[in-house]
Amino acid sequence: WLSFKNNINVLGFQNRVIRTGFSHQSNGQSGALSRSWNRVYVDFLFERDNWYFSLKPWWRIPESDNSDDNPDIDDYLGNFELGGLYKHNQHNFNFLVRNNLQASDNHGAIELGWSFPVSKNVRGYVQWFNGYGESLLDYNAHTNSLGFGVKLTDWL
Repeated sequence: WLSFKNNINVLGFQNRVIRTGFSHQSNGQSGALSRSWNRVYVDFLFERDNWYFSLKPWWRIPESDNSDDNPDIDDYLGNFELGGLYKHNQHNFNFLVRNNLQASDNHGAIELGWSFPVSKNVRGYVQWFNGYGESLLDYNAHTNSLGFGVKLTDWL
């Protein structure tokens, strides 16, 4: 990937970085369990005060019909992600939205998360996911899940 510093103001938000790159995602399986896809993307990172946003559209690189193990993956994982994070004191609240933008057969996903301090170097994390694509193997199965975990670092 390539990253470019930027300082364009869009509706009061500063577009600090534009990243572009190639992404290969695979579950490492073969045969009927194989799932993979390749994409090129652009990711626009915005910030204002305690708000941070990422707008990441992509284009799937086409594969030949005989080697594509998931030809409809972009129907479920969509064409973009919109992510965001809000910092309030020691708490971080984040979201992620994905959608295919098809009126007739719309699929997408939403993810909400909350990160909070447990100790000086450990944070707790709660995440809710609803939609398609929580796992690559079951990208075309609707999932509604709640998860709990720990984080050893925060990127912000």
